[in-house]
Amino acid sequence: MAHHYVSCHTPDNRDPDRRIQGLGGFGWWFTIDQIIEMIGNGHTFSVLVAGRQVAVVVRSHGIIGRRYLTTEADGFPPNNLLHLALCR
Repeated sequence: MAHHYVSCHTPDNRDPDRRIQGLGGFGWWFTIDQIIEMIGNGHTFSVLVAGRQVAVVVRSHGIIGRRYLTTEADGFPPNNLLHLALCR
């Protein structure tokens, strides 16, 4: 399985789920649902935070159970994915 370094995000497009739409890196971009499926199949994703590699993980939101992406706890609030550059 492949490892992907995440360097940009595509923000929410004001739909009701309020999830970011996708993540990208050098030469690639995937939707959130594609990444969730890829992680389930053994691929890994990470971001660089303060010189440290931090894993992107799948979480479920409350009672509804809607899956979303975030990073492992790293002591740097808030969500690292939202502070990435915008994908162009």
